[in-house]
Amino acid sequence: MNPLFTHGVIGPHSKVVELGCGVAGVVLLAIAPLVGQYIATDQQYILQHLYRNVEANVHVFQARKRSGARRKCNEADRRTSSFAVSDTDWKIRKLDWETDSAVGLSELKDASMIFAVDCIYNESLVEPFIRTCADICRFRSHQTSPTTLCVIAQQLRSEDVFETFMKSFIRTFHVWRVPERLLSEELRKPSFVVHIGILRTDGNSCIADRVYPNSILAALNER
Repeated sequence: MNPLFTHGVIGPHSKVVELGCGVAGVVLLAIAPLVGQYIATDQQYILQHLYRNVEANVHVFQARKRSGARRKCNEADRRTSSFAVSDTDWKIRKLDWETDSAVGLSELKDASMIFAVDCIYNESLVEPFIRTCADICRFRSHQTSPTTLCVIAQQLRSEDVFETFMKSFIRTFHVWRVPERLLSEELRKPSFVVHIGILRTDGNSCIADRVYPNSILAALNER
């Protein structure tokens, strides 16, 4: 994530939406203190486990966040799995790509970035995942704001699944692979890849240079 911050793509006023956040909450706790709003999403059965893990480690977030805003979560929120541990900093929401529509979740509007880590492990998930990413990206107007970036980190396990994912991703997004020099040492392994996508719109050529003239995308194009 560091290059996204150092190149000014993501900052303290950004909204980040994580898809398929899982039960650990590690990414949430690491990134949420650095951005304006962080929304972690996953299937219903994941969220209660996620909440418990985040609650047990919320001191990590509090230590990193400079503001002393009070964290709160009531029992009604827990029962519905639609709770906000902080009113202004980060939230946890149900979003199942196969059964839910991101279009109906107004909180996902105006996201600076969509982030997903190791979410695509079978081919049946590819199209619902890409559709969800595209729906969230369409919320943001290119005329009034920089377009939403879609950042996907994956561990390569199945060649067939990865090929299916890339074909679908490239059809819907302009795609760059993040070079090793911009990754942390832990991710500089053949089994890990990170891609950045910008939604294709109206059949136009890539708008990356117009939207992010001096950002991470310039670094991605360096050889």
